[in-house]
Amino acid sequence: MVRFCRLMVRDKAGLQDCSHRMPEPRDDCWLYFSRGGCAAGTALAPLEGCVPGMLEELIDNAQLRGNWTNPQVAFQTGGSTNDSWYDSAQLSRSRCICRINFGGEGKSKSRKHLSADCQAHTNGMKFEKVLLSALQQNSRNEAVGPSTYLDKAFHALLNRNRHMDQHRIGWHSDEYQGSYLPDDPITSLSWGATGVLLIRLVKGNAVKVVVAEPGDVTLMGGMFQQTFQHAVPAVRDWRTILDEHEAQLQEWEIAAMESEIQACNDREDRIRYNITVRWHNFHKGCSNWNTQVLSPEEVASSPPILKNPPIDSPVLGYPRHSSMCTS
Repeated sequence: MVRFCRLMVRDKAGLQDCSHRMPEPRDDCWLYFSRGGCAAGTALAPLEGCVPGMLEELIDNAQLRGNWTNPQVAFQTGGSTNDSWYDSAQLSRSRCICRINFGGEGKSKSRKHLSADCQAHTNGMKFEKVLLSALQQNSRNEAVGPSTYLDKAFHALLNRNRHMDQHRIGWHSDEYQGSYLPDDPITSLSWGATGVLLIRLVKGNAVKVVVAEPGDVTLMGGMFQQTFQHAVPAVRDWRTILDEHEAQLQEWEIAAMESEIQACNDREDRIRYNITVRWHNFHKGCSNWNTQVLSPEEVASSPPILKNPPIDSPVLGYPRHSSMCTS
């Protein structure tokens, strides 16, 4: 797990074992935290701009399909009266176009007519190039060494949480039957406004709180998803959370939450950008990934493609396909 953490974030980033922050001590679950692991100056920092960039591209694509009245439906997830309500885009490593529901979408389902292939989007190409470049750079560290993750398919969620709109994500576990295994940790990158993560046992009521400031990275591994659930609460609930859990929080976490609560009380437009990266141990049912994967070198040298290509036309010369992973 430590080797994976060093692969995802620069070796000098402060890496903390936060197993004690889980609701129950477990030998088969890991929770690590890197303060500043994706902050300005790190190899992962440029990924922040991919979130608003991708959402703008999805609006453009929706309008190209004739939806001028409500193009934001392309990324709105959940509902304002549901336990989940936030904006989200999906990207998969070239040439995979699979879109996946994980459980945190509320009553929403991913829009299958929108390609998730990184090579189909300007911001997707940037995302893939930056991520794989960072992994290659970090793998040169002798404490990390060559990694199979440079040859695996990834799937990423690019989320936007508007605190003033009380965006939130309900209780869920990030699992996908037939594709993800406990061997493959999940990485969460955070920018913009402060974020709060709640963790509880799948069977139990004890709750722990983890706070992420802009530039922080949270990594979950082992049987974490099978053992625990997690949620992202709306800011309107933070005061109650602080009152109940302040004793377990560090001073900087309390200060960060207090500052965000005050900013929302002052009607400031506070926005958090979050990217969650998952890796497929084997990508069952995806014909494109099995035969047309691009290496990091090929990604870096890929020629520009038409921005916002017609959704129903071939992208980069390959046809659309149906996959068990496509919702």
